[in-house]
Amino acid sequence: MSYKETYQQWADFAELPDYLKTELAGMDEHTKEDAFYTSLEFGTAGQRGLIGVGTNRMNIYTVRQTTEGLARLMDAKGEAKKRGVAIDVPAWNPDTCIQCNFCSYVCPHAAIRP
Repeated sequence: MSYKETYQQWADFAELPDYLKTELAGMDEHTKEDAFYTSLEFGTAGQRGLIGVGTNRMNIYTVRQTTEGLARLMDAKGEAKKRGVAIDVPAWNPDTCIQCNFCSYVCPHAAIRP
């Protein structure tokens, strides 16, 4: 996929936050190419790069992708449970919730809230 196609996918993404949409709209052709020609790499020192919109930038999407990849790798190698990594975090379902307030204690990052 070319950088132009990748750029267009991001531009067409309806749930893209406004601050990233604004940055996308203000890009010149050189900046588009640099931001979308490749994916940001994960090296021996971790993941480093410019902060901004694009697959070659640090943003909420590239960090989520790296986090999921690392969790899946640890899960595949049997390290996740040993290291305390939560692979699947259930979503809160208001239809079955009894407001016991226990789920917020169980979830390590309080993603499930009564």
